[in-house]
Amino acid sequence: MEDKRRNLSEIQSVIKQYLPGLNPEVVREEPCLYTNTPDSHFIIDQLPGYQNAVVAGGFSGHGFKFAPVVGNMIRQIVLDGTVSDSQKLFSFSRFQKEE
Repeated sequence: MEDKRRNLSEIQSVIKQYLPGLNPEVVREEPCLYTNTPDSHFIIDQLPGYQNAVVAGGFSGHGFKFAPVVGNMIRQIVLDGTVSDSQKLFSFSRFQKEE
């Protein structure tokens, strides 16, 4: 708990120094969520049963590096309504049990 308070104090000091008009008091804290899929690949696909919803997730803290290509893949799904063969790696269907 002491480390947490020290870290918060350090952050507030930086805010006071570089953003003097900003109130450095904490309004709300949220834990960092580390999301990952069972196969460690992203999900970038239409939400099953909803043609007007696209899901992109499971980026496990490093998805920001892929933002341009992920954005392009989402654009392709939304605007073109298509999913390329290379995008199928990121589909929900890979988790469906084969019968």
